[in-house]
Amino acid sequence: MSQPKRSYEKFLLNMPKTKKGQETLNRICDSARKLFYERGYFKTSINDITSGASVGAGTFYIYFAGKLDLFKYLLAYYGSFTRHKCRIAVEDCTSRVEAEREGLRCWFNMVSKDKSIYSIISESLHIDKTLYYDYYSTFAKAYIRNINSAKLKGEVIDINSEVLSYILIGITNIIGNNMENFETVHDIDTIVDEIMKLLENGMFTKK
Repeated sequence: MSQPKRSYEKFLLNMPKTKKGQETLNRICDSARKLFYERGYFKTSINDITSGASVGAGTFYIYFAGKLDLFKYLLAYYGSFTRHKCRIAVEDCTSRVEAEREGLRCWFNMVSKDKSIYSIISESLHIDKTLYYDYYSTFAKAYIRNINSAKLKGEVIDINSEVLSYILIGITNIIGNNMENFETVHDIDTIVDEIMKLLENGMFTKK
């Protein structure tokens, strides 16, 4: 796993102190996210996770107090990792349009390679809805903060920034979660182009 900002580490009982320890933690996390994606949180046991990671149950409890803390760690990690990757994707952009385009492309590339992202996020609503709402609230606040601090060229957008952030979250989530089922479009660049048509021109543009 890549290492962006590490706020997710608060869910660990102990930080790995060696390379071997980090590799063990990574195996536990990789096993958990695979099983959560395939079976769901409630049908996955700690024994299932440790078996998939080829570690003993005692090793699991070196790092986590229980399955819920592991889930919270993964959810927080995905949020931190995604924001980190998107910041990198847009850091050289010089216009608002370019930043939105590259942010979309980055996100869709991520979820096309790792389907477990959506299963972890969506399942948080059923485990503890506060986790779900906090996840998206953090994303919205980060988006608003980054846009307000960025010196990007482009037209002034006459939409409340909080509402806009959730509009974009909604667009990216529903498309990202369903794009592999599209009948007419299958490549990410075309999908991004179509979204940008809407963002740049508006749905009800007068001709």
